Amino acid sequence: ESSANALWALIILIIMLYMVMCCQFESLSDPLVIMITVPLSFPGISWILYMTGEEYSLSAMVGFICLGGVVVNNGIILIEFSNILRERGLEMQEALVAASKRKLRSILITSFTSILGMLPIVMGMGEGCELYRGCCAVILGGLLVSTPLTLFAVPVFYVIFNDIKEIVNMQWLKITMLFVKAE
Repeated sequence: ESSANALWALIILIIMLYMVMCCQFESLSDPLVIMITVPLSFPGISWILYMTGEEYSLSAMVGFICLGGVVVNNGIILIEFSNILRERGLEMQEALVAASKRKLRSILITSFTSILGMLPIVMGMGEGCELYRGCCAVILGGLLVSTPLTLFAVPVFYVIFNDIKEIVNMQWLKITMLFVKAE
């Protein structure tokens, strides 16, 4: 029953994250680009749980919910700054490269402080760490994989989604022009 409740909490988290980011970016596609890094962290989660001998438990589910917030934060930093640079007149690729270079330090600091904070618990140092080991293992493994992916996958998907958006807008423009000519 607890696992089912945690799964519902995860679903609600994803929906709420998407809605808040849609309001923040005033876009439907930018939040999708940012949230792509969450499922891309699954190999790191599976790997670390296997290496530590932990199972998918309620503690691991809580770790996954926490991981979602941290991973999304890194993507927000990158996309928000590249949007600012695009508003200042840079082309999309130039803005993404500049944003990646400029925000690399803040993304790495955010991720590595979380990684280093989870490491002693995952390694079993200290009393009572067994209770939080699954949670910390999920966060550790997910961040190890999602941090580099934030710097590489997010810009790639950002370009892809913007190309799709431009194609859809061009098609919409052609359709509206046909209706205007018909009148």
